[in-house]
Amino acid sequence: MAGASLAATVSLQVYRLCPRRLMAHDFAAGRAHGGASAHQVANGGEHEDEVIPISTEELQDDDSDFERTALFNDGVSSCKPNAAGHANVRGWWWWLSWLVLLCVLLSSGFACRFLWQALFPMPASGAESDLETALTSLPRDGRRLTILISIDGFRNEYFDRKRSSSDRPLAPALHALARHGLRATRGMQPVFPSSTFPNHWALVTGLRPERSGIFSNVMYDPDTGDWFDKGTSLQGNQEHWWRGEPIWQTLRAQVSGARSAVYFWPGSEISNSQFSPPDYIPAHTYSSDVPYRTRVDQLVQWIGKADGNVSFASLYLNGVDHAGHEFGPFSAQVDDAIAEADQAIARLVKALSALKTIGPVNYIVVSDHGMTETSSARTLDLDEIFPDQKSVLVVDVSPICLLYPVQVSKQEAMQRISTYLHDNDGKEPTTGSRRSRELLENFQVFGSPAALPARFHVGDIDLWPPITILPALGWSVKYDKFKIGGRMDGNGSFGPEFADRAAKEVISGSHGYDNQETDMQALFIASGHSIRGQNKGSTSAAEGIRSVDVYCILSSSRTHSRQVDASFWLSKLSSSCPMTVPFRSRSNARRQCYVIVSC
Repeated sequence: MAGASLAATVSLQVYRLCPRRLMAHDFAAGRAHGGASAHQVANGGEHEDEVIPISTEELQDDDSDFERTALFNDGVSSCKPNAAGHANVRGWWWWLSWLVLLCVLLSSGFACRFLWQALFPMPASGAESDLETALTSLPRDGRRLTILISIDGFRNEYFDRKRSSSDRPLAPALHALARHGLRATRGMQPVFPSSTFPNHWALVTGLRPERSGIFSNVMYDPDTGDWFDKGTSLQGNQEHWWRGEPIWQTLRAQVSGARSAVYFWPGSEISNSQFSPPDYIPAHTYSSDVPYRTRVDQLVQWIGKADGNVSFASLYLNGVDHAGHEFGPFSAQVDDAIAEADQAIARLVKALSALKTIGPVNYIVVSDHGMTETSSARTLDLDEIFPDQKSVLVVDVSPICLLYPVQVSKQEAMQRISTYLHDNDGKEPTTGSRRSRELLENFQVFGSPAALPARFHVGDIDLWPPITILPALGWSVKYDKFKIGGRMDGNGSFGPEFADRAAKEVISGSHGYDNQETDMQALFIASGHSIRGQNKGSTSAAEGIRSVDVYCILSSSRTHSRQVDASFWLSKLSSSCPMTVPFRSRSNARRQCYVIVSC
């Protein structure tokens, strides 16, 4: 009612002040005094129409008719006489008054809607209500369980995405976990490069690539000729690549009889002299085609065994990363993949709440890296720099390019790249090359791993190739001759041992960039009995966390429920987590790194 009254008042003021109405009154006043209108006076009194004097009574009747008819008739589009014989006048001010009224009414409606939602929030759906019950119904006594869940390629920003035409989140299960625990609102920083294998191994070992041995999804050893392709050693020498102690091996050493169950975690199938696989893993090798339902149900079955004594479990979900690569981070396909992964997590939480053989559960939900949008228009084409495929050996281009010079020296290879970036010393660019300014601004070339920024922690990696091309966020390196498993022969040439894996000409999404980039930040949520949030029931912040910190959190949340002293944390930081010490003081270490774990 108040809005309508305001609109009416504004409309009336607009009407009273409009030039057309004032002109009409001036004209009427001129007639009342037997003279010309203001318009006629301004033109020297000349007018083709004769001015006819009228009486005061006629003026009052005329003005009243004018006001009544002008409010409802358009004098511009139609000038039809009213019952008294006067022309109706209606102009822009009439439409303006109604427009103001409409805007005020709409604003009042939206304000009332938001006020209603604030005072009377929409109740959770049945599925969300069941999930909340599952999170709060687990017993506090009994066999404690910690579950690590990885949603590959889940960019931190995905957490805040909403369903179309709705205020509900795409991932209600993740939001419920965060409400009952905490979340790194600015994301978790991955190790560099922000790729799948280096970060998944860092999550379960607490080691950066320079200590863990896994610095890329694809690696090559020029001394042995061995290739590492996403967890597979061509020569079967797994110990050659994998280093460190994964959390399932730590659990065996710390807790007698404790077991672990892992469904598809990079490195979980590896066995060497340092560690062996978890107690329960799938009988088959990794396949992205295995449905989430199958993975969740199998994991619950392992955990639910009465004599299984599973204390640590992990689950890997790959669909979000696949959709991001194929369609880009802002696609509807990514939204669908987010919802699917969230449903799998909800299924897991509800299934575990129904088990009678376990006690308190800690959930740690992470991703390995983020995702950014890429385009074929933002590429550096190695084929134009090295048209002869025997010149260099390209190890990886995803999106960082790692290469060995083969039939050319390192200096010559570096010079060719530099010349291309500078557009052939100012000459006309070759066909298909990008503008020199764009290339120079978005690509850096390094002649050794030690030349890369120290914060990347790759300077001591002996297998890091001698030449690195580092693209800026959203840019990538294209090389159509790229083969996985190419091996150099005695003549310095190499041939493919695997199917062609050429870099895509059009890439919608990618990762692997500088690990400080916002788009590369990963997801981190912790919820459960051993997780101490600032306020239960509302998301608490866990800012500054890195992927290398998760191992210590996993170890502590499983093996220590209460009263963990500073010496324990310092021993963990100095031995099991030697690469995770960013602190200057002993007291600072415990407070900043482990405040989220119940001590």
